Amino acid sequence: MLTGMQERQFNIHNSTGLLAAMLCSVFSLQSGRRHPQKAEFFERVLTRLVSLALVSLLPFFAHADDPTSQLTLRDAIYLYKKDIRSLSYMSLAGFDCDVLQLVLDVESGYTDLAMFEGSGGDSDAYLKYPDRIEARHPMFAYALYRDMPFKSFDFYDARTGTADSRIGTATLFGYCFSTKPSARVVFCDDTQRTCVTSDGASIPY
Repeated sequence: MLTGMQERQFNIHNSTGLLAAMLCSVFSLQSGRRHPQKAEFFERVLTRLVSLALVSLLPFFAHADDPTSQLTLRDAIYLYKKDIRSLSYMSLAGFDCDVLQLVLDVESGYTDLAMFEGSGGDSDAYLKYPDRIEARHPMFAYALYRDMPFKSFDFYDARTGTADSRIGTATLFGYCFSTKPSARVVFCDDTQRTCVTSDGASIPY
């Protein structure tokens, strides 16, 4: 659980990150107008960022008697230059997050993206993002917000065969907004069979 000071620091950091991501998307949107096939994609990303920015401001305007039940940033994780592999899934997972936000910068290679929102292994809760995300693309942001206890973003190669290999590297940030103080976000690496928490602890699975 974050302390009051940590929570304020996370909110300040996240608000700055959201603003930066929104500005990147605005510039990308201008580029999209010059390239109509990209315009719709950038508009979707910008709309989600604006909505999430409004969500992140709710704690500053809320006046609930119990501040621990307010929708606020409960956990965040920052990962740099992570290898992405073709068959071994890398997952950003949120537990009890009302909103799980991903900010992704693919620095080399590419990744495909699958999203999950559910309570268990229900396969129909999976959604594959239609476009491959490559290093030549601008910063990518997406948010999951269905009323489900478990949410995740999975990075992999949707077109690979049977051989596992490194397909790229990426920097990614994960933000967990929730009304539950115990909500958390982790990064799971299938090659190591471990999940890493925001404080750096490793949990085998």
